[in-house]
Amino acid sequence: MGGEDEEAEAIPHVQTEQRGNQTQPKAEDMAHERAEQVGNRTLPESEYRGSVDSRHVRGNLDEEPADPIYDVPHYDPRCEHSTLKFTVGMSFYSPEQFKEAVEEHSISIGANIKWTRSDKNKKRVECRQKCGWYIYGSWHARSLFMVKNLGKDHTCPRAVRMRVANATWVANKYIERFRREPDWKVKNMMLELRQTHNVIISRRQCYRARIYAKRMLGESLIEEYSKLRRYVGALKERDRDGTFILEVDPSNVPNRVLFKRLYIGFSGLRRGITRGCRPMFALDGCFLKGEVKGMLLSAVGKDGFNRMFPIAWAVVEGESLETWKWFGSILQQDLRTIDGSGWTVIFDQYKVNILRVLYVF
Repeated sequence: MGGEDEEAEAIPHVQTEQRGNQTQPKAEDMAHERAEQVGNRTLPESEYRGSVDSRHVRGNLDEEPADPIYDVPHYDPRCEHSTLKFTVGMSFYSPEQFKEAVEEHSISIGANIKWTRSDKNKKRVECRQKCGWYIYGSWHARSLFMVKNLGKDHTCPRAVRMRVANATWVANKYIERFRREPDWKVKNMMLELRQTHNVIISRRQCYRARIYAKRMLGESLIEEYSKLRRYVGALKERDRDGTFILEVDPSNVPNRVLFKRLYIGFSGLRRGITRGCRPMFALDGCFLKGEVKGMLLSAVGKDGFNRMFPIAWAVVEGESLETWKWFGSILQQDLRTIDGSGWTVIFDQYKVNILRVLYVF
């Protein structure tokens, strides 16, 4: 019994010694262990945000392995795509950025690819010529889209006609060029693509690219119409004697209106036509054939050197008797004419509506 009691008393003593000799876990070790758990499983968003940043822990523990979440290459859109090297763990901000990077890389090296899976969570792409190249990517920890698996490098010959190099790609790639040159000739476009990207695109694709680019720029042009009220206000502030009229129509959307008409008449042009030019002007209009349709009405005179002298102009919804009467009445008040005596008006004989509005002068 005595031996058993000693042994029984010794057991707690031994356990106490083991706990006493046991090294207490450091805060850095616990944080790093938690960071490793984050890399192996998906945490809820609130729990992940509250976790310790393993980059700070790794700075204090030089011997610890790298954290798979942070020690990965991140895609830079400004890189040279012809030399871009995809690796397992390469991260992207979104699946769309991943798809854009893969397609830009494929076009730059002349590889034909096809997407075998493309949704909001997972994407897989492979070579059309079955050379063994493929890339698979998916979300990682709900924060980064990451390359999870890939095949061997391309061994297929270079291609000059690729499906990913389509009209949409051309429109996005050269959107600034289309902004400066809306009617970029198809012949010059094909030459530019061949010399810069070594890509051959059909004339039909080039025509479609120009249409897509105009639509993209048209959307931005429509957004610019929301600034017209401030623009007219700035004109009135700078030119208090000028005539600037903006008319709008109500819309179904609360606190929003639709553009209808805009009249522009600077006081300097009015003084120029009444004091230093011949008492004559021409009325004419032209269609606006861009993304924003309408009609441009104008009154143009001639100066002492027999050159064109703009007087006033207006953007209206279309050419009609109503719009011409609206433009003519404002122009009459702008030029301070009562009965039109002493003025010669030139017009297109095919514009019957102008004949009907001449009574204003």
